[in-house]
Amino acid sequence: MTLLTPSPLLKTALLIDAAMSAAMAALQLAATAPLGHSLQLPTLLLQESGLFMLAYAVLLVFMARAARLPSALVGLVVWGNLGWALGCALLAGSTWLQPSVAGLGFLAVHAAGVLAMAALEFAGWRRSTPVRALAA
Repeated sequence: MTLLTPSPLLKTALLIDAAMSAAMAALQLAATAPLGHSLQLPTLLLQESGLFMLAYAVLLVFMARAARLPSALVGLVVWGNLGWALGCALLAGSTWLQPSVAGLGFLAVHAAGVLAMAALEFAGWRRSTPVRALAA
């Protein structure tokens, strides 16, 4: 397993991602019904994704505070963000969901924010220093 000493940029990006994820989770969990109605998105989708983002935010805070991180875990966060953005785009263009114009905007803004976080975290990952293995 390759370990990294996270760069300041990676730590900052993880904290920003955590804050954005926690804020979005709080919004979706506190206002599930009104959001579902105005955005024309399923309330179950808003609740479940809100719970996921809350747990994800906690993980990101722990990662940002760590002195060393598995490189694969950082990669999972970056690729996961790319997948999340793709998921938002697929939801917006799907035939089984029919979000309102506000719902389409919500998904687009969400996808753009997640893509920005993926880019920042990737840049921070590249600036992080691999930890050398201890000699036996």
